[in-house]
Amino acid sequence: MQAGNNRSGPTLNRRNFNLMVSGGTLAAILSGAGPLRAQQAGGTLTVAVATPPISLDPARNGGGVNEIFVSPAYEGLVHIDVDGKVTPRLAEDLRYTASDNTEFEIDLRSGLNYADGTPFDANALKDYLEYYVRAGGPFAATASVIDSIEVRSPYTLRLHLNRPAPNLVWQFSEGGMWGCVPNPRAIAERPEDLGSTTDGVGPYRLVAEQTLLGSEYVYERNPDYFEPESRHWDRIIVKVIDNPNARLQALLSGQADIVAVDPETGTAAVNSGLETVVNINGWIGLFLIDRDGKLVPELGDVRVRHAINMALDRDLIAQALAPNFSEPTSLVTLPGHPGYNEALEALYPYDVEGAKALMAEAGAQDGFALNMLVPSFDALMSRIGQVVSSQLAEIGITINIETATTFPAYAERVESGNFPVIVAAWGVGDVYSMFQQIIAPTGVINPLRAVHREMHELYETIARTPPSEAGPLYDDIIEIIADQAWFAPLMRSGEILAHGRHVENVNNSLTYPNATLVEPAAG
Repeated sequence: MQAGNNRSGPTLNRRNFNLMVSGGTLAAILSGAGPLRAQQAGGTLTVAVATPPISLDPARNGGGVNEIFVSPAYEGLVHIDVDGKVTPRLAEDLRYTASDNTEFEIDLRSGLNYADGTPFDANALKDYLEYYVRAGGPFAATASVIDSIEVRSPYTLRLHLNRPAPNLVWQFSEGGMWGCVPNPRAIAERPEDLGSTTDGVGPYRLVAEQTLLGSEYVYERNPDYFEPESRHWDRIIVKVIDNPNARLQALLSGQADIVAVDPETGTAAVNSGLETVVNINGWIGLFLIDRDGKLVPELGDVRVRHAINMALDRDLIAQALAPNFSEPTSLVTLPGHPGYNEALEALYPYDVEGAKALMAEAGAQDGFALNMLVPSFDALMSRIGQVVSSQLAEIGITINIETATTFPAYAERVESGNFPVIVAAWGVGDVYSMFQQIIAPTGVINPLRAVHREMHELYETIARTPPSEAGPLYDDIIEIIADQAWFAPLMRSGEILAHGRHVENVNNSLTYPNATLVEPAAG
């Protein structure tokens, strides 16, 4: 649902869908989906966000907030909107060719070329998928599932997988980054340049001489784009403004058309007559990384992790820190998604005395200290870190907060495995893909490589099970994740964006909004 003229509060979007496709083709699930909407094109769209990207290289980018820097120049094989609708972009069709989700075939759109004339074809995608693993980006392990790649024709290839993977439609969207394919010549000859420039077949190209890395990224139309009528802007500029008040002021003064805001500045935006949208597409909370007690022995006891969950007043945190922009939760999945069970929301009632009793039962009655990483470039998560520290002090846990001021610095410190607890937000575009990153031993948010036997067996069983039969398995794994308290989710929320009424279709993607799909308001 797209925001209309809304001065009474933000527009919140929730969905019911399952993206995983088994035994069928993309064409079958599209049900006649047409091209993306077109509008009168022209002018400049300026977007302001809080942090620069990890890299402009799709293989090293990391998705999420980083997507807005990649999506202008690199189109996914498919696009997935906020309601889970899949639209073909660089692919004409995608399909599993094995019932156990171990073979996947792709038919690419023909006739596309990179700026130097190199064709976008099956060999280009093959080269990129092999490079994706080799590049060692944050999500490189996701592509390790590919055993071999068979080029069956100039525009068709088949992936042979070494284990089942039911989430490849998602992976080939702009959210998964597998389908955002750089020029194979750049991969072969100058891969290091892909971190600071672009070379794709998407609707725009980075203007390197006008771009100041880390501060302002300028994109102009790609004259060779296959669907020129779908582009709405001559130029797209993405500015990095780390202060949320300064971002809001940029919007109010006309220096930006869309800005990322926190709940405080989002409320100010509503009061100023601006539009706000928030796509409830994920959750924010504590990732209790040290499940085995390698860094902090007490965290290896599930009773201590239960106590942490019981000591957090989710209702107060959501209402105090993100009123109108969030909903309290205890779960890592969302209503309408696989595994969600509303009854599990009551698993950890706010109960400080009960939490203290569990601490004593675990032998931690005298308390302990731990280091917690907080992304200070995100105002909401920064405030969450302060409130959580205060609440956990009530049960004897002393939090030493360490901060990261940019997303690249934050990602590097998370992956280091040096922090037993982090404050983080995670989008639930595809539940299985989330599992790949947060519970699998190779996951980027499982840097200490914790494994829970029953949880892992269910994860592997889901991978080879048709989606129509996997529902009970998701129910079971979500219940185990909640019971093992590998996380302390606090609220459901998503990226909050403020914009003027002169633009529309701002809330346009399953994960992070895609600037290329924002349209000038009709009339």
